[in-house]
Amino acid sequence: MFSFVVIYLGLLLYSYWNFQIIYDTFFRVVWFISVLEDFSNEIIDLYQDLKTEMTSFADMGINYEEKAFYDILKSLSVKYDFSYPEDKLVELAKRAKQEVDSVASFPAWNQRDDIKAELQVKLILLLAEFGYPPIANDDVFKEILEQAENFKKYQVELVD
Repeated sequence: MFSFVVIYLGLLLYSYWNFQIIYDTFFRVVWFISVLEDFSNEIIDLYQDLKTEMTSFADMGINYEEKAFYDILKSLSVKYDFSYPEDKLVELAKRAKQEVDSVASFPAWNQRDDIKAELQVKLILLLAEFGYPPIANDDVFKEILEQAENFKKYQVELVD
């Protein structure tokens, strides 16, 4: 009788141990599926946001490159906590892109200090013409110049 009880208890422990393994495995699979679903939803949301961003410039009456300058100017107004009228910001972005394109058309423009200095002067005069930023801030000018150079240096051609 004693051996029967020992065998029975052994089977119960074995069953309980197997149950724990199955139980743990089941909840790990459920957790993994939940994480995978969250990840998939995040990717889909990111794709939708990217798709929206890639077409947002059309509603503003500007092209993709001008939108890049608009985003630079807008982010600086947020970063340095000043307001600037939207319509003037769009027009400034268009003109800034034109100025950068005119200077960046020279070969090796980003390696020549004289051409970079010309770009700086043109952008500073343009910003002054538009009253951007409303309160003079050397950091804003510096960041705009850096972003303008980086924009042309790392520009990627869009394929339709």
